[in-house]
Amino acid sequence: MQQVLDIQALTHAAAMGLGEDFRGTSDREERARVAMAISSLGKSWTTLQDSKREILGRPKAGVLKPERKRTGRKQQASETLTIEAIAASMS
Repeated sequence: MQQVLDIQALTHAAAMGLGEDFRGTSDREERARVAMAISSLGKSWTTLQDSKREILGRPKAGVLKPERKRTGRKQQASETLTIEAIAASMS
């Protein structure tokens, strides 16, 4: 886990340094090269985030979904029967 954190910090520092290079140049080819390097570092950082998630045993976002409450005809019919049963027991 410590290796992941160290590499992630290094990736962040490199991307921030390249950001200064990107803003400091007006040459289109140089800006394109720096932009591609920043993009690659961003992908690396995201991969490291996934590695941290796996090490910690957390599921991917959106994998665990809450159970949906059924609101079909069967449930409505059973509610009607329950209300009728209560009404019959009260009289």
